[in-house]
Formats: sequence, C-alpha cells, structure tokens
Amino acid sequence: MLETISFVEENHLLGPSYGLLRLKLDQSLYCLPGQFVMVRPQKAIEPLLRRAMAVYRLERREEGASIELLYQILGRGTEQLALLRPGDGVHLLGPLGNGFLPETWPVTDQRAILVAGGIGSAGLLLLAERFAERSIETILFFGARTAKDLVGLEDFQRLRVEIIRATDDGSSGARAFVTGPLESYLAQDGERARIYACGPEPMMKRVAEIARRYCKPCYVSLEARMACGFGVCIGCVAKISCDAEPGYSYKRVCVEGPVFAAEEVIWENV
Repeated sequence: MLETISFVEENHLLGPSYGLLRLKLDQSLYCLPGQFVMVRPQKAIEPLLRRAMAVYRLERREEGASIELLYQILGRGTEQLALLRPGDGVHLLGPLGNGFLPETWPVTDQRAILVAGGIGSAGLLLLAERFAERSIETILFFGARTAKDLVGLEDFQRLRVEIIRATDDGSSGARAFVTGPLESYLAQDGERARIYACGPEPMMKRVAEIARRYCKPCYVSLEARMACGFGVCIGCVAKISCDAEPGYSYKRVCVEGPVFAAEEVIWENV
C-alpha cells in the first residue's frame, strides 16, 4: 500500500457528468483488477475524507507509474476532482481492497462475461485488459440510462471485446436493462462462462440470480461509502453468508471486498 502525493497529468471532462483523471506517481505501483485507491485534492478544504475510486487503467514506467480514474460527478468530492488541472497535487492511498483474484479468472477454454452498469465500467477495464493479454474470449454486457452514460465504451472497443449494449431509453443497443440480454445469452450459449459484474446493486443482485439459475461462477464488485479505505472505521460492511451461526457475518467492503463471490452476498433492501 502506498500513501503519497500524486500529480495530475490530465483531467478530461466527458460531458457534464463524467471525467477521466490521470495521475502521475513517482513510485512503482501494482494492483489487481477491481482494487481501488482513495484520493483527495491536495488543496481542497472540504470534503475532509478521501473518495474511493476504482483503478481504471495502470501504466508502469521506468520511474514510477500513472493511473487513470474514471469518475461520475455526483457530489462535492467529485466536483473537486473535476476542477483539478495538470500539475495539481492529489493525496492518494492505495491500492486497497480485494480485487478479482487470478484464481477466479477463466482458463484458456473458458469464456469471460463482464457486466457493467453505468460507471461500473470503471471497475472492469483493467480486468478486460488482463483477459486480452491472455487471449481469453471476453464479452461485455454494458448497460446505462442513455448512450451518453456508456462511459469508457471506446476503451473496451480498442480491446476488441464483443460488446452487447442496453439503455433505458433505447438510444444505444436494446431498450432494456442489461440483465435482459445477459439472461437471453446464457439461455442460448452460456457454456464455459464465468461472470464478473460491477454496477448498481439492483443490477448486481439480478446478475447473481441469473448466474445461480444457469449455474455459472459469478463475482461482483460491491460499491459502498468508505471513510478510511482500510477497515478501521467499519463503515462499509456487507452481509455475507457463512457456515457459522446465524448463517452470515459482516465483511468490510474495503478490506475483504470489494469483490465477493455473488453466491455469498446477502442482498437485502435492494
């Protein structure tokens, strides 16, 4: 884990609601797909706490590294990120969490199915890159409210990933929730598939149900509000099934997660 001041190389606004931030680090960094960092602009007075961001892309260099963070502008924290300019300092802590571990990845004769909902694409690009490096057949089911919310689509297209799109308004792909095309696909041609999902909880709950119905291994990257990022505050727990009484325990999304086997997650109030 690295705690340092990084510096902005680029910060592109992708329309009014999204941005892509590239940070330069003077130290080397390695992370698994699905891991995240906690960031906060160095000059920001508020909010006080860092924001958790999935590592979207990582480039290791001879001296240090650069990481990219794909973000949605939703509140004061991300509004401050959108104001950053090249050369600005950013407090960074990471990589953190339990990502998509290599032992869960498909073997050569298996197929990877990625399911992204909106900004959930941020947690899956690094995984798609690892699969492309290993020539693992990969299909992305990408859902969002509108075509403008399919953020990162071009980066997946560059990897030559097969992409099936779905939007609420029908502006790109099917007019449906993304879980509809996913279930249709598995019903027709779902052999040898492993599923990896990141997005809104209702979407991931439905993905977990579909995976269970078709007996497919499935891993989900949970989203939670995080204060510290390394488990001290216990503010980001998820209810996870276990063998001991009463049949569940609470796991910290920032430490034991954010990635869990979908069959272990107890989806309440979703």
